[in-house]
Amino acid sequence: MSDGRVEIAAFQNGLEVEGAAALLRASGIEVEIAPFDPGGVRAFLHQPAPGRLLVQPADAAKAREILDLAQSGAYEKEVEELSQAESAPEEPASRADIDAGLRSIARARRFVIVATFLAIGFVVVAFVSGRNPAVLMIAVFGGWLLLIAAKMRLHFAKCPRCGMRFHGNRTWVKGGLPDACASCDLKLP
Repeated sequence: MSDGRVEIAAFQNGLEVEGAAALLRASGIEVEIAPFDPGGVRAFLHQPAPGRLLVQPADAAKAREILDLAQSGAYEKEVEELSQAESAPEEPASRADIDAGLRSIARARRFVIVATFLAIGFVVVAFVSGRNPAVLMIAVFGGWLLLIAAKMRLHFAKCPRCGMRFHGNRTWVKGGLPDACASCDLKLP
């Protein structure tokens, strides 16, 4: 032990030791991480290294109790209950806000269709004109950029009722776009 400190836990996973140290620091306990390989490769790469948690002898019992609670899952339950008690309930969205949000999502969907046809049109016009390959590449790149921008707008469209992404991950992975929110099942008009 270094400096009169007591070892309370040893972790093989670098992220676990960092998380446990952060939990103890949030509880007001001064913690030192003593890595197993102080000058090792992980220290050089600035990655969390597996190691031991060292605390003052007076704080050892409290730190062990906090870590035991965290491993059992009781600590998360206490924090969740506390946050639920402190948070004010969100006001539900009004019908006018929901309608405006759904219209915005419908516009974004139409923009994706228009952008697709424009992207194809750019390429066809550049190919048919047959000027030079640079013009064709610029048309392909411009159309591709327009399509990606339209898809990004649609992908990050928020549901007006629940606030989550309306289409979830389905804008990129699957072919068709769903007509309802992926989270709360709010239907498009």
